[in-house]
Amino acid sequence: MRSSGFSLLELSIVLVIIGLLAGGVMVGQDMVKQAELRSILTDLNKVQTSVNAFRVKYNALPGDMVNATAYWGTATTCPATTAAPLNTQATCNGNGNGLLATGEGGVTSPEWWLFWEHLVNAGLGEGSYTGASVTATTQARPGTNVPVTKISGVGLTAFTLAMPVTDNAAWWFGNYTLLISVGSEQADTAATTPAFSPLEASSMDTKLDDGRPGTGIFRTLKNVTCVQGLTAANATTISQSAAVYDLTQLNQVCTVLYNIAGNPGTGN
Repeated sequence: MRSSGFSLLELSIVLVIIGLLAGGVMVGQDMVKQAELRSILTDLNKVQTSVNAFRVKYNALPGDMVNATAYWGTATTCPATTAAPLNTQATCNGNGNGLLATGEGGVTSPEWWLFWEHLVNAGLGEGSYTGASVTATTQARPGTNVPVTKISGVGLTAFTLAMPVTDNAAWWFGNYTLLISVGSEQADTAATTPAFSPLEASSMDTKLDDGRPGTGIFRTLKNVTCVQGLTAANATTISQSAAVYDLTQLNQVCTVLYNIAGNPGTGN
């Protein structure tokens, strides 16, 4: 009588099929991730193009524009300390100094949030944004006051760090006059919670820039698990030009930064 069990050949075929299916799932997931990363680069290029077009049209930086209300009406409260209704053009003016507060030495204008509102009002951006922080201080919320990317919960925040930043545990040396950070929501600041693994950040950096976390127009915040050899002890002295991504780290530990105003320079 024939046994009702599986033969070795049948079991082998089943295992091969399972292996092929598992491999297909992994390849599919990798393709989805690569498509998401490419969409981030597309988003950054679109923002840069839109900013250039805005400057040509209005001779101003979106968010910093001093006569925005003459074009689109005045919001109920300026400076906008509370969120304006979505799908309205009413806005506030910036201070016209060519930078985006905060980060300007005490300026409290909500230019971080007006940046996206002005772009949309000018027909150079997509979506609808409140033009204000979601808290009483300064907080970006993807999909509310800043754009959300195709990666759920990951948004873009525009801001200025005008000084050159030197010997900083969080920032590489540089003059960041117009910066886009790409990260998840973080309390009381830009969307800068790490959202990418070093391999993902390196992949984007290589496609868009020089492939290094501390130089060029595409960088990361300093993170001891994103950058190889970086520690809390050497964070202010590690070689900026020689720093590389720690590709052994698989977790999402990198916040990526794109400088629209050109290469911010290096300290070493």
